[in-house]
Amino acid sequence: MHVLAAGRARAVTVAWRKGSKPAMSARCVFVRVRLAGHRPKPTLDGAALRWLIAQWLEGENEPVKYRVSNLPTDIPAQDLVRIAKLRWRIEHDYELTTTLGLDHFTLVAHR
Repeated sequence: MHVLAAGRARAVTVAWRKGSKPAMSARCVFVRVRLAGHRPKPTLDGAALRWLIAQWLEGENEPVKYRVSNLPTDIPAQDLVRIAKLRWRIEHDYELTTTLGLDHFTLVAHR
């Protein structure tokens, strides 16, 4: 509801990763919100508000992906999205370890 009230006009394009292909980017709306249902512990800066990050795809009437973060209020948008997107990469890597059977092996580094 907060994101819809903010509107599509508040969406900014944020690139979060560069590689061999063009940078990965998305249009996101960032809103500070208080989570319902419990009393969150204030962060180091004393804020009880959290970031609500909404990814708003072109042509969609409303955002399609939402994330909540307790990162600091002064974090740049690009860093906020990059860190939020890391979860997918971690889950993907974990899934590969079990799918490929890599979870049966241990890497031992030689110094």
